[in-house]
Amino acid sequence: MQKRSLEWDHLQTLAAVVRAGNKSAAARELGLTHATVGRRLRDLEAALGTALFARSEAGLELTATGRQALAAATAMEGAAGALARQLQAGDGELRGRVRVTCTEGFGTDLLPRHLPALHASHPGLELEILIDSRTLSLTRRRADLAIRLARPQEEALVTRRLAELPYALCCAPALADAAARALAAGAPLPLCRFEASLGELPESRWLDEHLPQGRPVLLSNNALTLLQACAAGAGVALLPVYLARRHGLALLETPAAPRRSAWLAYPEEYREVPRFRAVADWLIATFAAERAALAGAAGP
Repeated sequence: MQKRSLEWDHLQTLAAVVRAGNKSAAARELGLTHATVGRRLRDLEAALGTALFARSEAGLELTATGRQALAAATAMEGAAGALARQLQAGDGELRGRVRVTCTEGFGTDLLPRHLPALHASHPGLELEILIDSRTLSLTRRRADLAIRLARPQEEALVTRRLAELPYALCCAPALADAAARALAAGAPLPLCRFEASLGELPESRWLDEHLPQGRPVLLSNNALTLLQACAAGAGVALLPVYLARRHGLALLETPAAPRRSAWLAYPEEYREVPRFRAVADWLIATFAAERAALAGAAGP
């Protein structure tokens, strides 16, 4: 192999692959594609002039060079982490504005409830929550961090899955029995749903497939409008279980209900910027604290 210069990203990728057990899991950890992980490993082998892995009866195992490279990568990760902690400790009171873009549910319900924890740890931070149904560009700096309901495809982003969100058909409690009977009988249901421009969303596609006989009584481009109308008894809506429960809605038996994942994303160069890192850590902690509710632990 023709030797090339060693790059830290390639060593970090090796450590992630060994730690995660395979390339796909490492790609998810690093926020990269499977192809990028494979390319980085090949580039690292070219730089070292030998293979990193060898086949055995147990599968792929590190070669002697691979073990040396892993040891170096582990040491570098430890040193980088220590330096980051020292720098953050040296700037004990983080300051500045951080813009987070997210959906209505997260921006009006979830994040505000946990905001005191962020300000208690970092009183100098100013959080700006941008609620927008559009996907605001991170690489063009229209927002600093994003919470999205689909894995971002922009290049040079750090991504992390925060939670899996089950959906269910919901209605006001007073309508639950009648709605359940209509659903079982295949009768038309009054629907509060997204309007036509949002027809490609998983929620819209599910309704088209499973409730084609549904009769729209409200069309909107805003999920909270649908939720409020549903809570008022206007009709049935397909909503995230966590939002439905928080607003006291009844959950109907929903066959093959869709699930969506909430993803955190931010530009790679923000990874070690203290104020962005602090807000990213707070978002991760917020979703961890709400994990049972977001996962709909008790089911519909």
